[in-house]
Amino acid sequence: MNLQYPYLLFAVPLLITFAIVYAWRSRSLVERKRFPWFVASTICVLIALANPYWSSIPSKEKIKGVDLILVLDVSQSMFSSDHGKTSRIDVARKFIKNLLPAFRGSQIGLVYFAGDAQTGSPFTFDIPAISLFLDSISPGMSAQTGTRTVSVGDSIDELLKKRETGKLPLILFFSDGEFFDSGKDLQNYLKNRDLRLFTYLCGQQKAPVLNYDLTAPVPDAFTTPQPAPLQRLAASAKGAFFDLSKERTDKLFSELSLRVEDAIVQGQSVPDYRPVPFLVLALIFLLIYQWIPFHQSLLQPYALILAVFLLTTISMKFEDSRKVFEDALKDISGKKYEQAVKKLQSLPPDFPATQKEIAIGNAYYFSGKYDDAIRYYQGVLEKDRYQTEARWNWEVALKKKAEQRERPPQTKPKTAPQNEPEPRNALLDYVDQLEKEQRQKSNRTNIGKSDFAW
Repeated sequence: MNLQYPYLLFAVPLLITFAIVYAWRSRSLVERKRFPWFVASTICVLIALANPYWSSIPSKEKIKGVDLILVLDVSQSMFSSDHGKTSRIDVARKFIKNLLPAFRGSQIGLVYFAGDAQTGSPFTFDIPAISLFLDSISPGMSAQTGTRTVSVGDSIDELLKKRETGKLPLILFFSDGEFFDSGKDLQNYLKNRDLRLFTYLCGQQKAPVLNYDLTAPVPDAFTTPQPAPLQRLAASAKGAFFDLSKERTDKLFSELSLRVEDAIVQGQSVPDYRPVPFLVLALIFLLIYQWIPFHQSLLQPYALILAVFLLTTISMKFEDSRKVFEDALKDISGKKYEQAVKKLQSLPPDFPATQKEIAIGNAYYFSGKYDDAIRYYQGVLEKDRYQTEARWNWEVALKKKAEQRERPPQTKPKTAPQNEPEPRNALLDYVDQLEKEQRQKSNRTNIGKSDFAW
């Protein structure tokens, strides 16, 4: 057993000494028999005040919003496409644009890298600005060719130093996994920091590499997506790996939402304080101290046995309820939503109602039953309108329900327009023209096959 305030137990020897002196000087036999129970009760109160704990658990404090960092590979291989269809960079770009509205209210920063890493956008709440930057991405953004992650950690540090909040740093990493340095430096960086990183593989097949100005393929140069380095990066930062080419977008959003929830709710381990059993024991000893003058013959032999039995029963009941609750949370993480709801609803009435109802709401939310989720969140808010976790989940569920209602039917047009240009800002067109001229100048330099980098 460990104690948060162990110095409070320094008073125990003084209490015991006082009890011995009092009993020795007392002339009443009854008082001598009953006073030790009062001392025992006082000692239990001191232990409870010292805040005992036997183990640690993940903290349950939920942080509203995150500090989102987008890390995007802009090397030449990312502009290759499978079967001549959508390029890898466009797959990542489309996914990010669809994802950003879900993080409205969070600060968003962007880092891009190829041979080196640069800060593309400092933390901002302006989602359209991030989308505008995504439209201007090209290989010419990086000063060096190739794909190296060695300086990505430095760019992330630079972003984190300038942020205005202390929310959970969440990193979404988009790449085809073809790293010249295997990503080991970035793995070591992530292991030594309290960060969460989710990796997304872009591309699924071998494809030719385009030249620097993206006008034609480089002879005998091919690129193949590599999932293994991205999987290792995710594992080093307690995150997860996703393949953008194999999963539906809505499923990827759901998976990310679930894992982000886990990352936010389950923070660093904190002591699991248990002062209540000692307070119960103190109360029992105090009752014995009061009853002894009237029931000496009955209570003296069985008092201690009764106290231990009641304390054990109460502790076991509390532990059983807590275990059922933890199992239900694991079921939610394992997508066993109906099973989780049944376990949560079976919890006894004395279990904290707020925790139970929020967990039930979460199970309904992740199973797509937004009306039921909203009902449970509202039930918590009716009791405590300042409950931040319930209010945050309630707002997210309302947005999801609204999006579901406004979503157009999933029907494909018979004849989709080909190569239809997107409306672009005049300033963005001007920047694109400057980049094109710069790439044409750079492309005049002959690059041999042996030293070609993408």
